[in-house]
Amino acid sequence: MSDVALLDDTSDVLARNERRISALYMNTHSGFEVIQGVVDLLMTKIGAKHGQDYFLNESDDLMYFPKRGANIVFKGKVIGSVGVLHPNVLESFNLKYPVTCFEVNQDDLFEHFKHIS
Repeated sequence: MSDVALLDDTSDVLARNERRISALYMNTHSGFEVIQGVVDLLMTKIGAKHGQDYFLNESDDLMYFPKRGANIVFKGKVIGSVGVLHPNVLESFNLKYPVTCFEVNQDDLFEHFKHIS
């Protein structure tokens, strides 16, 4: 969990921070099911139900290997992504094995608790 700086033309300093939660798994195989399990656990812990409150839908994000990336959609809003990193990304960071990761905007998760009575 950390702050991420993003470019933002609407800000007086041309940047803004977002707090994000992320995890990655690196091994000789991709381990998508391991990271998806972590996402499911996180969502279960906040009381979200898979298929009802959140789901994954295919993403065309170039960060991920084709057909191996997905958006995390929570209550109709994309709050993050999950997937197997593209070989070009692995090469850029000198990673020798497949990496599967997820990243979720924490503020979007906390928004959920503002509406719980």
